[in-house]
Amino acid sequence: MKILRLHLKAYGPFTDTKLDLSGGQHGLHVIYGVNEAGKSSSLRAIVDLLYGIPGQTPDNFVHPYRKLRIGAELQHSDGSILEMVRRKANKNSLFDADDSKPLEDALLDRFLADVDRDLFHMMFGIDHERLRHGGEEIVKGGGRIGELLFSAGAGISDLQSAQKLLNEEIDQLLKASGRSGAIIDDIKEYKDAQDEVKAALVTADTWKHHDEQLQSAQRRKDSLDEKIRVAQGERNRLVRIRDATTAIGQWKKAKNDLSAVADIPLLPDDFEKESNDLLLALRNAEQQTTDAEKALKSLNEELAELTIPEELLQEADATEAIRDRLGGHRKAMADRPRLETKFEEAENEAKEILRELGRAPDLSKIEELRLPNDKTVRIQNLGNQQEALVERLRSSRRDCDKIRSAISRIEEEVGNLQVPPDDEGLKDVLETIQSGGDWEGQLRSLQEEIEELQGTAAIELSQLGLWSGELEELEELAVPSLETIEQFSDDMKAKEAEVRSARTRVREKVEEKSSLNQQLAKLELGQTVPTEENLNQARELRNAGWQLILASWDSRPDLDSSVDDFLQKFPTSSSLLEAYRRSVDDADQIGDQLRQDADRVAAKSRIQFEIDQCERNIKKFEEDLEKLEKESSGIESRWIEIWAPLSIKPLSPAEMRDWLRRQQQLVETAGQLRTKRLQVKRLATRIDEMIGDLVTTLQKVDSDCQVDGCSLNELLRLGAGKIEEIRTAQNRRDQQIKDLDTNRQDLVEAESRFEEAEQDLGNWRADWATEMEALGLSDGALPSQANSVLQDIGRLFQKFRDADQLRIRLDGIDRDAREFASDVKKLVGKTLPELAKKSPEDAVSLLSTRLKEARLDQEKRDSLSRQIEKQGEKLKGAESASSEATTALDEMCRLASCDSHDQLSQAAIQSRRRRELESTVRGLEESISGQSGGMDFDTFLQEVESEPLDIDLIQPRIDELEGQVKELNGERDTVIGQIKEENIELAKIDGGSKASELSLKRESIASRLEERVQELARLRLAAAVLHAAIEEYREKNQGPVLSRASEIFSRITLDGFSGLQADFDERGEPVLTGVRKSSGEKITVAGMSDGTCDQLYLALRLASLENWLSRHEPLPLIVDDVLLNFDDNRAIAGLKVLAELSRHTQVVFFTHHQHLVDMARDNLSSEDVFVTTLGDGAAAP
Repeated sequence: MKILRLHLKAYGPFTDTKLDLSGGQHGLHVIYGVNEAGKSSSLRAIVDLLYGIPGQTPDNFVHPYRKLRIGAELQHSDGSILEMVRRKANKNSLFDADDSKPLEDALLDRFLADVDRDLFHMMFGIDHERLRHGGEEIVKGGGRIGELLFSAGAGISDLQSAQKLLNEEIDQLLKASGRSGAIIDDIKEYKDAQDEVKAALVTADTWKHHDEQLQSAQRRKDSLDEKIRVAQGERNRLVRIRDATTAIGQWKKAKNDLSAVADIPLLPDDFEKESNDLLLALRNAEQQTTDAEKALKSLNEELAELTIPEELLQEADATEAIRDRLGGHRKAMADRPRLETKFEEAENEAKEILRELGRAPDLSKIEELRLPNDKTVRIQNLGNQQEALVERLRSSRRDCDKIRSAISRIEEEVGNLQVPPDDEGLKDVLETIQSGGDWEGQLRSLQEEIEELQGTAAIELSQLGLWSGELEELEELAVPSLETIEQFSDDMKAKEAEVRSARTRVREKVEEKSSLNQQLAKLELGQTVPTEENLNQARELRNAGWQLILASWDSRPDLDSSVDDFLQKFPTSSSLLEAYRRSVDDADQIGDQLRQDADRVAAKSRIQFEIDQCERNIKKFEEDLEKLEKESSGIESRWIEIWAPLSIKPLSPAEMRDWLRRQQQLVETAGQLRTKRLQVKRLATRIDEMIGDLVTTLQKVDSDCQVDGCSLNELLRLGAGKIEEIRTAQNRRDQQIKDLDTNRQDLVEAESRFEEAEQDLGNWRADWATEMEALGLSDGALPSQANSVLQDIGRLFQKFRDADQLRIRLDGIDRDAREFASDVKKLVGKTLPELAKKSPEDAVSLLSTRLKEARLDQEKRDSLSRQIEKQGEKLKGAESASSEATTALDEMCRLASCDSHDQLSQAAIQSRRRRELESTVRGLEESISGQSGGMDFDTFLQEVESEPLDIDLIQPRIDELEGQVKELNGERDTVIGQIKEENIELAKIDGGSKASELSLKRESIASRLEERVQELARLRLAAAVLHAAIEEYREKNQGPVLSRASEIFSRITLDGFSGLQADFDERGEPVLTGVRKSSGEKITVAGMSDGTCDQLYLALRLASLENWLSRHEPLPLIVDDVLLNFDDNRAIAGLKVLAELSRHTQVVFFTHHQHLVDMARDNLSSEDVFVTTLGDGAAAP
């Protein structure tokens, strides 16, 4: 894509500014501007044109947001053109060239080739700051090739900083003594909490019992794993043997078949085709030999029949020459009678003219009448002058009379004209006013803009909502800042997330409790499961009964109520002793049931503990939820309070953010209205002042001028009319005075011409009399009479010359006829003596005919000779081809051990059979090796052949082993289930309320640890992805990019470095070095100056960009003063490199520095560089 034209209609400091960037194939376009000329704005305009004007832009200081416009004409690499205008808008900001019809973004997307704004900024934009940063990053990175290429190719100048930040964040998470909450510290804290929970939950004996059970199950699992491994290995070995047995049988058969043809020579794959081709070539050559011999015999016989007159061919040029003369000879002989008649007529006419002149018809005396040429010319000239001299005298007399009349008329008109008034004061006033342009038009434009703004503001104000009032009141509203709204938005979102999370925790715990209750009900289905608490209660009741029996033995009267209460526990008992026995039985029964259902009791204890824990968590989470909801309500209350002074009931922060944006636009509109109203007031006052000045000046010029009620423009037109009237009157008076002076001078000249004409006519009359005397005429003869005599004399001598020329022509014809007859006679004697008795004309015709026939025969002879030669060559070629084919076939017979050419085909078939068998053997060996499990071929072959099991018994043994593996896996799954149960028992045994609190603490640490481990995973993944991308980019682009970068770097450094070369540092990582041209020494980036590192980064950027352009749609490269710190020679080299790049894509080079413009002009071809000036800079386009 190329920018042909950039039209800054209304953007930054520009108004209707057009930049032509169409020059060159793509072109290096240098855009020069002094400070404040708008270079930065025009640079931003290119990006905003392609990707849209952002919501906040610094380029609205002349034109308001709604009027910002950037136009352009773009050309795709396929030649298609897109004319467009970019407006500032949130959507639908792309319009056609007339700025009237919206365009689809897809039209522009095709030109951008999927390059978004950020990628365009990184890859296709480079300025001085990014160049310096890139050079510094090269030094920081130690010149590592992958990072250099990736950084330059992607346009990322701070790659080292990004990698360093990733590594620092990973270190902070991993190092044992880092910031608070690092992963290592969290793991240690989690282990400590885990130990505390275990210590609180488990007694020593219970923990030991479950731990022993766990260790025993783990050992059982390890033993089963080993048995499974052995059985699976034996099964796999037998499968390999079973699968390889068939292939080994095939291999042995193929080996036997191969031994039968082992002595057959191996011939090339194309042996059969080549032998057949040679046999065919041999037969063709033999046929060609026979054909050539027949053709030669026929041609020689035809050549012998030809007879050619060689003498005539030798005189061919003479014959053709005499033939060419024949036409002239015949024409001359035909013309001779006519010429002789004309000769006689010319002599007779000359004699007649002598009689008309009064002379004797004797042509021998005509020389007496011949006049010298100068005499004839003088007479004719004098005759021609008479009429002109007479007319000249009459004309000069008329001119004198006409001029005298004009002088009298002009003198009278000048006396009647008045002197016009002075108009200089009126001119000054008009020029002063008109220099300001159309004042009243400006006033109307401002008033129209005010009306438009008022209408727009009224509509937007009515649509604003939530508040009512005038625009001026809206401007004074103390609305919250955007930062406050953003803070409330963040707080509300964060609090809403916390509330949702708390509700989720409550819901999850409620669901968990419900699930536990279901498990408990299922456990107790069929019979109640006793607990340790039930046992303790039964024992306490038993002990209480025993104490009552002891007390009854002492006959204590206060025990009656206690005894009654005890008896109520056992309704079927009639006495205290019987009730006591029942309590003993119940306690013993619960104890026995606890021992019998220990697993179910433990499960119930665990479930009951988890239910209690869930209830505590639900209560705590509900309290947290209530607290969060109160905090959320508090934020909403504060949100409403900040809007209360404005009498606004606010919507959500996101909606109020949009409301504030529209309110700020209305405030901006109000400010614009206030400014424009002030401009209208000042402009109206200025117009009134100018009207007063103009009225006063007009009345000074013309006191009768009617100026009441006139507008400024009407007064300007009136003033201009007055100046035109004064100028017209003054010009008329000046012209009259000038005409009077001119006529007086003309009169003097006319009188002089009259006197001169009288004198010239007198002189002519004297000369004419002298010449007429020589002709024998009187001095009063008219010029026509003299001309008649001169014409007769001229005709006389012309006729005499004509007769003389005709006589010479007749003599020549006779002489040529004699020569022609003599030449024909000589030629006939040399060539065809039998034509000697023919007339010269007939002899020449016959000679020409015979010569044509001889030439035809000669051409036929030459053609036959060439055919004979060609057939001879064919015969030699056929014999040679036959010999070569025979030799080649003999050699093939030797290779194939054949006695004759006919056996070659069968030999090729046998060779192909041997090759196919060898291929079959190799394929089977590869197949068998693939089934050997990595064993050597011969060893595996020996193992298969020595297998004690019959081949028919192998499959049953495999099935048996697979059954064993399946059985062992089932047993292993059971053991794994036991391991899981023991782990659950160890983790869930009740340790009291302290264990619950410690468990919550452990879960909190685990949650925090999980978040940080996820963060570490993301960071490590990002670092790995970045490293992989860098290495992949290096592998793909190191060759072409480094090669081109090396060339560019050498040129920019003025051959200080011969190029770039890959090397390895002390850690074995590939790094980039520069090679000194003078010594060949390799210089690392650490040994390069800052400027050289900048130039290295620039070379890599440009080479990477060229590599990218070779596979993608070209996009303009925007360069901003990157050569600022280059010395003059290196800057020139850099400009030349950019000019070369411009043959692949458009390069737009922005600069503040005139000397860079001069360098570009002086050192680059006008076909490559094009300079455009912004503002009033010295550079010219």
